[in-house]
Amino acid sequence: MTELVSYPLDYTSQPFLNPVTAGICAVYMDFDAVPYINGNQIADGVYCRVFDADNPVGIAFHKKINIKTAGAWCNDCTFIADLIQASAADISMDPYLSVTPDGTTCTMPDNTCNGYPLFTYSPGLSKDGISFSGSGQQWDGVMFPPLGTTHYTGHDDGIYDGAIWSRIVQIIGSGFGLNGPSEWGISSPGGAASPEVLALTE
Repeated sequence: MTELVSYPLDYTSQPFLNPVTAGICAVYMDFDAVPYINGNQIADGVYCRVFDADNPVGIAFHKKINIKTAGAWCNDCTFIADLIQASAADISMDPYLSVTPDGTTCTMPDNTCNGYPLFTYSPGLSKDGISFSGSGQQWDGVMFPPLGTTHYTGHDDGIYDGAIWSRIVQIIGSGFGLNGPSEWGISSPGGAASPEVLALTE
């Protein structure tokens, strides 16, 4: 990859700058482990851990969300934290939140605002702002750490109907398949041009 692209989403707008005040956090987490219901199922919603407008964008908040249960799954979940880790095999998740380029939000799967399905968002400068490892993972939506790194290690038929927009992207392993926005049934989210599937942001 030899070309940088502009941020597909305005990360200085709501809900990114202060998702708590914006009212999009279904679960305001005090601890790093996600809560489970019915065994390996994670309840639908937006999980935030934990930052606010008093902390300027670009500062590492050192608050993390950690998914480490094999077979963990969620119908509709979005995760927002400085560090988002998933170190487990056979996880399966779809996003809850949809965001347009100007910061308008709505929920999936209806997506009435015609935005990008947001799976994970990390605002900080953490080395591994988003770090996923494990075999047989399946997730949909956008991974978006605009100032940090997305790190993926895995193998064995990982299938991802989404996009990675990150300052640094590291992918290690085999059998990694990344499909684009056409898989979401969205031709032009929020009136924007169709974005890159894998993009280094500036």
